[in-house]
Amino acid sequence: MREKKLFKHWFNVMGCPCQLQLYCHDKKQFSQVKLAVLKELSRLDNYYTNYSENSFTSQINRSAGSPEGIQVDEETAALLDYSRQCHIHSGGLFDITAGTLRKVWNYQSPVPKLPTPEDVDQLMDAVGWDKVMWQKPFLQLPIPGMVIDFGGVVKEYAADVAAGICYQHNIFNGFINLSGDMRVLGPHANGKPWCLGIRNPIKPDKDIAYVFLQGGAIATSGNYERCIRVDGQVYSHIINPKTGWPVMDAFPSISILGDHCLVAGSAATIASLKNKADALAWLDELGLPYICVDEAGKIHKNCCDTVSN
Repeated sequence: MREKKLFKHWFNVMGCPCQLQLYCHDKKQFSQVKLAVLKELSRLDNYYTNYSENSFTSQINRSAGSPEGIQVDEETAALLDYSRQCHIHSGGLFDITAGTLRKVWNYQSPVPKLPTPEDVDQLMDAVGWDKVMWQKPFLQLPIPGMVIDFGGVVKEYAADVAAGICYQHNIFNGFINLSGDMRVLGPHANGKPWCLGIRNPIKPDKDIAYVFLQGGAIATSGNYERCIRVDGQVYSHIINPKTGWPVMDAFPSISILGDHCLVAGSAATIASLKNKADALAWLDELGLPYICVDEAGKIHKNCCDTVSN
């Protein structure tokens, strides 16, 4: 049997820096699987982005307020079903209709300012999965201005899809990293686990802990990358869909381990929408391994295969 070599590729998709590390027999095999993975990731990006008028997500959102709604494909239906289950399991905190609140929360402004309560309140009528009419394959957003945002699921889903493509190409050692959402295919070719870093939310250019994985996935949700500071108070991009305002007492970083990146990512998102005490209680009940980092840099975890930096 030929010895496998480690090949690496860095790229950008979904507006994020990403990486492939795969053990392949030769450069030709790596090039083939790399092209297949990049093609599929690009398709998902173009199909589900909110930043292109040509995406299917934009077609969905343009249908808001129409009595007939829109018919969706099987893949989108599966994502909608999964998002509905997350909404139920989170008590309404995980809500893919909350994207309309981006209209008043601008995290790119050179002069950050808070929206007024009136600005937020005027959008809240268009927020809430309970208002969505979803009967596969027909989706209706009954209120004009309602939007669907797949940003909370599509990147993690894409990592799992990319792993499936690698398996189809008989590649079983390596990992896919989509900006912190990682799916591990299998260990190093010599059987050793991958040592994967978790970024320090206090010093984002450094890692605060490492996990050792031979398979499965790890996904991280954090409030330290996209935020605004007004009058000394930090407001993160993680918005509570029940209030329209950022969560203020959440962990700056939550990483979840699981068999699939989609499950790990949605669990991390839900935990990030809770205050620290409620997040830990919910995660303990959920039973998935986690690593939470608080604003003092203290690590809270329930898994042993980690090393603090």
